[in-house]
Amino acid sequence: MRIKSICLLFLFDLSLQPAHAQGTVPTFEHSVGQSSYTLSGRDPGQGRATTIPTVLVPIALSFDAKHLAGKPFVMDAASDVSPVLRSPIFSKFAFAAGNTTQYADAMLRSTFPKADGWHTLLGEPKIKPIKITVPVGYGYIITSKSNGGSFAVVDIEFLQRELFKQLPKQDGKLVVAVTHNTTYYTEGDATLCCSWGTHGIDSATGNSFVLGSYLRAAPAVVEDSDVQPL
Repeated sequence: MRIKSICLLFLFDLSLQPAHAQGTVPTFEHSVGQSSYTLSGRDPGQGRATTIPTVLVPIALSFDAKHLAGKPFVMDAASDVSPVLRSPIFSKFAFAAGNTTQYADAMLRSTFPKADGWHTLLGEPKIKPIKITVPVGYGYIITSKSNGGSFAVVDIEFLQRELFKQLPKQDGKLVVAVTHNTTYYTEGDATLCCSWGTHGIDSATGNSFVLGSYLRAAPAVVEDSDVQPL
């Protein structure tokens, strides 16, 4: 088994919610044929930029299923904050189409190429680190014998619930939650694996969110790296 993302584009796909969805970021409605969608940002017809306030949440995962020196193994994304901030997710990048902007904005502008002056940008985020204990049965650690690199596999519904227990409603803000070297399974079934995260609107808090992972020095089974899962 090799773990590789297939162009998930979480920050772009976050925008493609059903028209009735209500979250914590500004939105506008867009129709394609008989389908309607609510997209992040403001109507491109207004021709102006929207900056979405953002909360960046580095998550430290503490695993009851693995111990080192008598203590739970911790997979901490705190050290990933700086490279995430330097990446095109938050910093401007010169894309091939001639746009120097953030990644999500470049993707949205490719959908509305004639919208001059229209941008949807992520603001400089407020950093809110949290720690989540992962009980036995909700996640485990894989460690490479060849290079010693470790990789986590976690129940994504469990993680989302625990995340928003610690993070109440963030009015007007997008939550970008980041784990370190972590993939996810769903429906409480570890065989339904593996994804790089999820996105949408949390039903308990109403928060608009992206949950992904940052990859660095992962075992060779992981083919992606850096901010690709985001």
